[in-house]
Amino acid sequence: MLRSALLITLAISALCVTGCAEEELYLSCPFDSTINQTCAKGDGNADFTCVVTKHPQCPEDVCLSWKNSPAFCTRKCTPGGHECPADSKCAPFNKADEIYYCVSDTVLAR
Repeated sequence: MLRSALLITLAISALCVTGCAEEELYLSCPFDSTINQTCAKGDGNADFTCVVTKHPQCPEDVCLSWKNSPAFCTRKCTPGGHECPADSKCAPFNKADEIYYCVSDTVLAR
């Protein structure tokens, strides 16, 4: 009986840790004014995707603005991998350099 209770407690704890980590992935993270100005410069209707790879407010250090979206915390990923949470995709930042980041489906649909 004690063993069953312990296994259930461990399973619930594992779910909470996984769920909490996934929720933290897409937290809002501000860019400083210099990065905002650089990302805002564009020709015509171009939407820039900007990234800060050492952002102090993000659990995995990566803050991304996907095509002028509000900036959010994320992580690098590999196409076909399983690094991204449900309801998100591993999207290309720079295909030539094989740099990809997790982006929520909501942001991709904008």
